[in-house]
Amino acid sequence: LAFAAACNNAATTAATAAAAAAMPPLAPPSPPSSPTPRPPSLLTDRDRLDHSAVCIAVLNSVDGLIAKDKKNDLPSIEAGIDKYCNGGGLGPKEKKMCYYMEPIKRSVAQPFSLKMPKDRVCKRLKKDNDAICDVKFAVKVEAAATAEDVTKLRVKQLKTILNDRGVECEGCLEKSDFVKRVLETAHMDL
Repeated sequence: LAFAAACNNAATTAATAAAAAAMPPLAPPSPPSSPTPRPPSLLTDRDRLDHSAVCIAVLNSVDGLIAKDKKNDLPSIEAGIDKYCNGGGLGPKEKKMCYYMEPIKRSVAQPFSLKMPKDRVCKRLKKDNDAICDVKFAVKVEAAATAEDVTKLRVKQLKTILNDRGVECEGCLEKSDFVKRVLETAHMDL
């Protein structure tokens, strides 16, 4: 009985080897195809769509205010946040970010002192205050954008553009109405 089992295993192994020899060799894997190039962005700054772009910009500015030898010191990081937020020349989005960051300075300074990437710090801050992710830069349309380009935007983005310009779109029901109004008010873009 053991002899018969050994013979079957040998026959199976020989048949498998013969079948493998008869198969053509596998072709080398083809290199991954390059992604199709994207059309140029309609927006002047792609990062402005990111939810944490304002947070990252503020943290980078605060980082620039702190001396290199003090970047691990929590009180000096908190002082840098105060210096940035109390200084003049901030835009409305940066002021709003400071409004949210000032009460949680220690939560900002702790991961900042560990040299955590700024985007990760912003994600961590979301746990302390969800509103931090709601602060976004305004969506801006390039001056050379055509009606076809603006049509590619979503209605939500079109509404945001009009809102940032301080324009109401009364009677706008269809996307084409919003596109028309965005194009009419293009001169109002700052």
